[in-house]
Amino acid sequence: MTGNILRRLLCAVLCIGLLCSCTAATESTESPPEPAKAKAVTKREQQVSVEVQWIETTAEIPPGDPELNGCLWDGPMPEGVDLRDRLYTDGFGIMNVIDLDGNLVHWGLSCEDFDTGWDYDNGRQPYAQRSVLMKNVQKMDPGYLASLVIDGNQDLWGWGSNPHLLMYDGDPYYPTREPIKMLSDVKDVAAGDFEAAVVRTDGRLQAWCRQEGWRKPVTLRTGVEKICSVYTLLHIDQQHCLYYYPDGWSSQQKPKLLDRDIDDVSMLLWNFFLERKTDGSVWIRHFNSKPVLLAEDSIQLAYNGYITPDGTFWGCRESDPGYTLIIQPMDSACSILGYGSSGDVHIMKDGEIRVCLNEEEAEGGGPG
Repeated sequence: MTGNILRRLLCAVLCIGLLCSCTAATESTESPPEPAKAKAVTKREQQVSVEVQWIETTAEIPPGDPELNGCLWDGPMPEGVDLRDRLYTDGFGIMNVIDLDGNLVHWGLSCEDFDTGWDYDNGRQPYAQRSVLMKNVQKMDPGYLASLVIDGNQDLWGWGSNPHLLMYDGDPYYPTREPIKMLSDVKDVAAGDFEAAVVRTDGRLQAWCRQEGWRKPVTLRTGVEKICSVYTLLHIDQQHCLYYYPDGWSSQQKPKLLDRDIDDVSMLLWNFFLERKTDGSVWIRHFNSKPVLLAEDSIQLAYNGYITPDGTFWGCRESDPGYTLIIQPMDSACSILGYGSSGDVHIMKDGEIRVCLNEEEAEGGGPG
């Protein structure tokens, strides 16, 4: 990617319609319900114009909260470190990271939650008092009041107080604080409020939720590689094609093809997402728009941005006010940008994790 290309992309305007899908899904030996019984809902909103603007000066990262800042490695970045699917936050200051030894480490604000069951002064669990929730972890996806985790044996585990995500028949007022094994042979997972989906090692895409008749995993497709979003079941198949379900989940519904030659997807704001193609190029798009080129080459997507071959992380964030996405290089290895809600979290190039909360969150204004 060259500066000239970036400048030519200044002020690119995407005229698109915001589309939200929130649905329910199911595996059982019985035939799944008819689509009408699944109550799949598609919400369509008025079209808006969204402008993509470039800032080529590097954004400096604030020092962060001394108590909540952490460390992923010490010194230069180890060779071959994959920054994708490593850092997780709920948007309110609760932090989880998979360290380089595969431990799922937990700390942050409001840590008297269901995940740990432990209380901390002023609702703050400093990084120095971090806890290890699970070992040998490959991926985590936090849902509403529950966490789903894939371990190194490709088993799916879960804990929390949301029985619909956990497929758990126990009392929600006495949540499972110890991980319970849910499924085997799982290579990807996505969790939402009351719905979840997995890709099995044989390529089956399965989903479930709280809707009657959909409370156990049901196979929707085969030949799938990964899930990108649970709400529309945006997913990449083994032929690098990107699909989603615009009218909701159902084994009777066929997914819609969005794009081809897709290596990875990272969700942004307002149903925007980044696409990384198999040739390394990075594009930004919406369900109802054509892709717009951001970079001709990249190493990988990471949270709210992408990493170019020179090691630069380009972040995508919201402007204030309006529907403008700003693309800017950042002085971090990668970042989760809060879009003006709770703040940002950054993995620095020396391995430091900087938790940069907004003032309200830093003073204990989070949930609970």
